[in-house]
Amino acid sequence: MKTLVFDDTISGHHLEYLHHIYERALEFPEREFVFAVPEEFNSVSEKMEWRDAKNVSFVFFDVKKSKSPFARSRLLGRLVKKHAAEEVVLISLMSFLPWLPLFVPSSVRVSGIVYLIYLYRWKTSSWKTRILDVLKYLLFSKCKVFHRVFLLNDKVSPRYLNRKFKTKKFEWLPDPVAMRDGEGENLRKEWGVSENVLVYSHFGAMSKRKGTLEILKALAFEDCGRNNRLFVFAGKIGKEIKEEFDYLVEVAQRKGRRIKVFDEFCSYPFLINLSRASAAILIPYKNTEQSSGIIAYAALTGTPVFAPQGGLLGGLVERYHLGETSKDVSSTGVAKFLSGQGDKKRPINGNFYLSDNLLSNFQEILFPVERIR
Repeated sequence: MKTLVFDDTISGHHLEYLHHIYERALEFPEREFVFAVPEEFNSVSEKMEWRDAKNVSFVFFDVKKSKSPFARSRLLGRLVKKHAAEEVVLISLMSFLPWLPLFVPSSVRVSGIVYLIYLYRWKTSSWKTRILDVLKYLLFSKCKVFHRVFLLNDKVSPRYLNRKFKTKKFEWLPDPVAMRDGEGENLRKEWGVSENVLVYSHFGAMSKRKGTLEILKALAFEDCGRNNRLFVFAGKIGKEIKEEFDYLVEVAQRKGRRIKVFDEFCSYPFLINLSRASAAILIPYKNTEQSSGIIAYAALTGTPVFAPQGGLLGGLVERYHLGETSKDVSSTGVAKFLSGQGDKKRPINGNFYLSDNLLSNFQEILFPVERIR
């Protein structure tokens, strides 16, 4: 059997997940894997080690050919046919709806990951959104081509959805913690940050959805308490917010805020070191219907997060005691949180979260031994 692993994005967790699957593929030398990824993969893959493997090959495509769900599904269908794939694994499944069944034969087993889980937004959704959400899951449950649908970091929803749609396709998939904490690099020492200065970090892809601008508005226009703090923004800044981001940084710095910006794809060791150096990690996301890989860094380094209350994300933070949640994650809410912080880091115990989200769990659920042999 030949497995096609497809992803048209390599930012954020996507590269990480591809690497996890690649490492799993090495355990089955008798099985053939084809990774279909954007051409940009070549410029960022060096962030990780890719061991030689005779059973794994890569094919590259222009992302301009996968701009819409229709184009993406058509491209996938062509790749399935060209490589005679009998199984497909999609790092992001929703982006192919509703067209995938038209281009991929029902004899092919398609599995993929779903991040945003509609159950957590049902109460606030419009009737149109509710109808579309239900139709998507009906498509998953009724179309033979969809073999397994993984709901990331949500143990509860798969059981409910399997009952509701009379299927067994929905499964929990842990959000893998592949990093290992160690001594690493002392960023505070490298940056010349004294012990009485607290570091607050916000990292990953920067966007409105992730509350990036709300943090900066708090620093620029709100009373955030003491000024003996350093705020670090690490990750690619989205084009849609770049101009406002730069403006707010300038205003905040004129107000006396100390800010460091790393507008780049940051390595995982760097983010671990940044997490360890931080008093708290700020994740005032506007959407709570999905998990965040940031809480893995928090659990690993014992650094609390500031997150929105409710939804899947807030529920995870509260269930695993990973930090503080708030109904208000606007600039005012962020400022209130910062004002209430003391002079020391308040460590958390992330062992429970780490044990639930082992990398081996992620790999074995995606590719069980009994199925892959």
